[in-house]
Amino acid sequence: ILSAAIFVGMLVGGYLWGSLADIFGRRSILIYSLLVNGLSALLSAFSPYFWLFVILRLFSGIGVGGSIPVVFTYVSEFQPASRRGPMIGVVAAFWIAGNILAAGVAWIVIPSGRPYLPITDGFVFNSWRLFVVLCSIPSLSSVVIMSILPESPKFLYQSGQSEEVARVLRKMFKWNHRGEKNKVYPVFSLQESQCLISSARNNNSIDNNRCFYRIGNLIREIFRSTSTLFHRLYRRHTYTMMIVISTFSFGYYGLVLWLPELYQRMRLYGGTPCEPPSLNGTMPPVGINCTEPLSEQIFID
Repeated sequence: ILSAAIFVGMLVGGYLWGSLADIFGRRSILIYSLLVNGLSALLSAFSPYFWLFVILRLFSGIGVGGSIPVVFTYVSEFQPASRRGPMIGVVAAFWIAGNILAAGVAWIVIPSGRPYLPITDGFVFNSWRLFVVLCSIPSLSSVVIMSILPESPKFLYQSGQSEEVARVLRKMFKWNHRGEKNKVYPVFSLQESQCLISSARNNNSIDNNRCFYRIGNLIREIFRSTSTLFHRLYRRHTYTMMIVISTFSFGYYGLVLWLPELYQRMRLYGGTPCEPPSLNGTMPPVGINCTEPLSEQIFID
């Protein structure tokens, strides 16, 4: 249930936050999704009830689901086409590095099992709760970092915010050519985008001051942007990516969730059901011939 709650949250969050990022911007949605993830994870560490812990992990999953697609979009929109692929690879590599770091922290913190802070007679802040708190720190610290970073210039350009685009590009140029005194920013003006996207700031088809914040208009805008993915020009790519990501996630997260349970069973009960009962506390199942090679099915059943 606990694992399922996180993935259900990621499913909801991925669609919700990803759609909102096309309306309100990558940077602001990243900040909100990271904040939801970090605060939910932090609060779950202090949950005295399992059902409350599951709900908070659900909201944490919603935050995670939002940051995953939006951060790749945000990074790619700062890169030229020649470097876009490698930079996405770098971001993905840090995902793996974070997994390794989390596993290392868990290895150090959780096995101690000692109570760190007895809050009440029925609630003790022990090692696994400390681990959850530590895991919330990267999301919360990322909120601070994202607050000082600029919005995606591509989003700003398609939103019709030419002055803000120019400001961001000048800042990028200055940073990329720091130390080179003779470098002058070569862009004097920007052509208006031919494919302006709807946003809370430039949607002229309806009253800008009030209506875009209405829930009905927001839902319609989300479904409009979603339907674009299934236009005849894009639907083949959309279906292909859905199949690739689904099969990858099925295999990856299936192993991630099952392997710890398998190793735990092997630690508690031995590597096979044919080991002496004094070691694993069980008798060989009926129909199992321990003199012959065991079927792999035994580890599944």
